[in-house]
Amino acid sequence: MILGGNLTEDDAATWGLFTKPAVIALNQQDRVSHPLVLGEARVWTSAPRGKPVDTIAVFNLSDKPLAVDQAWSDLGAPRGTHAARNLWTGAGVKPGLRAQLSVAPHDVALLRLAR
Repeated sequence: MILGGNLTEDDAATWGLFTKPAVIALNQQDRVSHPLVLGEARVWTSAPRGKPVDTIAVFNLSDKPLAVDQAWSDLGAPRGTHAARNLWTGAGVKPGLRAQLSVAPHDVALLRLAR
């Protein structure tokens, strides 16, 4: 994991982001990642080597909230119904054929697909 900024000035909430066990585990695994551009969103997919995509990061580069309503397969996931959990916040994404979520301005949703 690469961090920027003045680390001595980060508050507890920011350090909490850096120390999320699920995010650290993701960073330490042998994975294959691919970028996608989908409208206003920048998307990175990630999969264990030789396996289907199980993690999707949706980056909002805009100054406005980003409403995502896309088929999971458009985001790089295998076709079918998926549920997900945001690894940063713990919030769930309901099961369905489509990913339906909102990403705040200059924020990211780091989604782990449910198996």
